[in-house]
Amino acid sequence: TADANGEKCVQEFADVRQNNNATSFNALLVSGVCYYAKVRATNGAGLSTTATTSCTILDWTAPDTIQDAESTTQQQIQYPGSRKISTSWAGFVDKQSGIAGQSWCIGSSLMSHDDVMPCTQVNINTTTAIYESDQLKDGQTYYTTVRAENGAGLSRSVLSNILVIDTTPPRSGVVVDGINDRDANYSSNSAAVSVSWALFSDNISRIAYYDVAIGSAPGVADIHGT
Repeated sequence: TADANGEKCVQEFADVRQNNNATSFNALLVSGVCYYAKVRATNGAGLSTTATTSCTILDWTAPDTIQDAESTTQQQIQYPGSRKISTSWAGFVDKQSGIAGQSWCIGSSLMSHDDVMPCTQVNINTTTAIYESDQLKDGQTYYTTVRAENGAGLSRSVLSNILVIDTTPPRSGVVVDGINDRDANYSSNSAAVSVSWALFSDNISRIAYYDVAIGSAPGVADIHGT
């Protein structure tokens, strides 16, 4: 309907006696639409005056991530090689009320999301953050959480992969010339050199891969590798 000035009304004037505040619950209100509230005061002589609020955009949806990266949903494990945790995210958008704030925190479990580093505000245009501390422990599991809040106070959080600090190199193993357990001091093969190894280990991040170098003196890689 429309009022006497031709303005579209979602709800007609309602008598609220002499109260100075009111709340309306209207199922016809739509998210993303700009609404204005008008107050009319009437005196004992029946004369009235009105005042109108500024625009209020309704927003009852949390921010969206720009891109739902696989790393935020799969329980993969990453191993930072220093006492430093860095995180990055694709960003957040909110078409109704915009992004009002961003924060990130670090926790030692899914239930304790901020017991390592309390949630800290970052610029709304930021998509990376770094935390470095000697208190980060080898072998300890960590998670980072990034939260965005829109202008209506609704928020959405994104959780990182599992992070496990590992600042210690693997334990050294045994390397022998040849392809069996015996160390071969001589070879009749002029086209190839064989080498085998065992007992390398890492209790935290495991052995990811090996590199092999061959040289004419100990510690030199002048024949193969770098």
